[in-house]
Amino acid sequence: MEHSEAQKRVEAYADNELAPGAATAFEAHLETCADCREQLGTVMANRRVLADALDPGAAPAALRARIAGITSASARPNLAHRRAAPAWWLQAAALAGVAILSSGATFAVLGRQDGGRVQTLMDAHVRAQDPGKAIEVVSSDRHTVKPWLDARLDFAPPVTDFAAQGFPLLGGRLDYVEGRRAAVMVYGRRKHTVDVFVRPSGDGPPPPRSADRRGYHLIGWRKGGFDWWAVSDVDADELKALRQLIEKDGADHSGRS
Repeated sequence: MEHSEAQKRVEAYADNELAPGAATAFEAHLETCADCREQLGTVMANRRVLADALDPGAAPAALRARIAGITSASARPNLAHRRAAPAWWLQAAALAGVAILSSGATFAVLGRQDGGRVQTLMDAHVRAQDPGKAIEVVSSDRHTVKPWLDARLDFAPPVTDFAAQGFPLLGGRLDYVEGRRAAVMVYGRRKHTVDVFVRPSGDGPPPPRSADRRGYHLIGWRKGGFDWWAVSDVDADELKALRQLIEKDGADHSGRS
């Protein structure tokens, strides 16, 4: 796929609107294009942050009742005799409303950057549930999964099988978190899957510690030079148990080195 064509498809890919063939071609382009990866990460993060910031939820019942009363037929005669507001006043009020909304949204966005990162990760987990997307290298053998990931990344992610503890390694895949490539280890938990995203920490803010949205749970942590996120619809306590296993495994490896 040409770079110019890929740029036109960033938003459609973020919305999961591309046909399977087009999505595959776009993902192949992402492999070699840092600009498109960055653009995709920005689109997905900003879209979710703004959606969270501007979603007011349902209006209170009292407010809905007042609005219904004002717009009811019985209320219209009381409003009819009022002098029409000058056009300039209406324009000023509209501009003021936009300014208030915009400033409020700005503060909300600045205060909810973690919300955008959380939603990006949860979206990636849900998107991967489509057939054929959850796992790119299917194996319970870390000596198969790790070399596959190492060959496609500029870092070496830790990979361990925790089958004995109830979290069997199912395989792995590549994904993107805010435009940066991440490794994903896929674990099983009874009939559920758990995605564990990992990438080098860099200079960015640490991962959100926990979040719960629409039946999905996320926990994040920073350890050993990596940022980690575990995402699934299993109970949050089970994600914490997996985190403890991963951290203990890292400590054990560190102690042996």
